[in-house]
Amino acid sequence: MNAALRTVESYLRATIDVGLVLLVLAAVWYPTLALGNELVGAPLEPSTLRLLVGVAALGSTYAVFAGERSLGALGEFVFALAAALIGWGLLGAVLVVASGLELSGADPRPQALLWLVANVTALVVVRTSSPLFE
Repeated sequence: MNAALRTVESYLRATIDVGLVLLVLAAVWYPTLALGNELVGAPLEPSTLRLLVGVAALGSTYAVFAGERSLGALGEFVFALAAALIGWGLLGAVLVVASGLELSGADPRPQALLWLVANVTALVVVRTSSPLFE
């Protein structure tokens, strides 16, 4: 009976891991694809965009569980991405206020630029540094 409980617990933990990775990757993919869609004039319907996010997240999940990437590396990337978004966003806001530049909220280009720079920063930080959480 004890072995059966361990097996069920093992399956449950693996299922929870897959679900969490899917959620995290969907949270990373959604802004990328939504901003890209806005930049090209929004040719995709919202339902198609959500389907594309799901497919991208599911496909990206394979790299985490196949051993190419790890759960820890994904967590470090998301942490670095959040920090980069805050840092670059604050710097951008200060520059916009200091320069007196007026930006339209309907223009996706500043948001896309922030997302791109934050993703590149997070990728460089994770790839070039030792693990953040050892």
